[in-house]
Amino acid sequence: MPFSAPNLGMQEVDVTEMKVVDENYFSMFGLKMLTGLPITKSIMPQDSILRIVVNKTLVNRLGIQNYNDALGQQITVGDRRAEIQGVVADFQSESKHKKIRACFLYYNPERFQQASVKLQSNHIKQTIASINREWSVLNPESLFNYEFIDNKLARLYEREQTLYNTFKVFTFIAIVISCVGLLGLVSLMAVQRVKEIGVRKVLGASVNNIVLLFLKDFVILIGISFVIAVPIAWYAMHSWLQEFAYQIKISPLHFMVGLLVTLFIAGTTVFIRSFIAATGNPIKAIKEE
Repeated sequence: MPFSAPNLGMQEVDVTEMKVVDENYFSMFGLKMLTGLPITKSIMPQDSILRIVVNKTLVNRLGIQNYNDALGQQITVGDRRAEIQGVVADFQSESKHKKIRACFLYYNPERFQQASVKLQSNHIKQTIASINREWSVLNPESLFNYEFIDNKLARLYEREQTLYNTFKVFTFIAIVISCVGLLGLVSLMAVQRVKEIGVRKVLGASVNNIVLLFLKDFVILIGISFVIAVPIAWYAMHSWLQEFAYQIKISPLHFMVGLLVTLFIAGTTVFIRSFIAATGNPIKAIKEE
């Protein structure tokens, strides 16, 4: 929707999102008014001046620093004059892939095309059937169609959800394969070092000493792999986040959590097999060797 603000010294014409709403829109969706009045029922739709509520982004785009200074300012909306009666905090009506657009809201029942209804979880089918009947009475020329907002939001992030599910499956497979491989590697090391383990036990080494001996070697390997994997993971996450207009910061804490989880899984696997090797009969191990 084109608008301009000659009274505010704006020279350019911009494209702004326009929402036709009623007086219940703000409370239903939990919108926060920063200053001024929200949308109210207008009994004079023929009024030449349109009463509108604008969002924070639009106020900033108009070059107004103080929200209160925006009240009473007039802009041109299409071929009509519009007066700002309130400023609402920014809200996202699209996916996070897009930045919040400048937006203004106004009341005009002649342009209502859809309705938002808050439903309770019980008796959904009966409630929808009742709404259908009311819709048919109020707007018989328009076919009744409905959509749940959670389904609409899910479609906005359908690709991300698919990626998430795919990563979950392959992460689980990778963990299982790595644990099996790690268990096999520890078992091989235990067989190769069976005489060493027996000698250490005869000389007074405790089970904890032997288990720590195995864990130390694998902690070093995990540390090396962690150093290699972090830059690759950071680059992949950074590239993926570039698809969104609003992004979180990649904190070192995220990688530290990953390292702790990896150490826990690997440590548990190594501990189980090394504990079995460490609790064996040392004399028997030496004789067999």
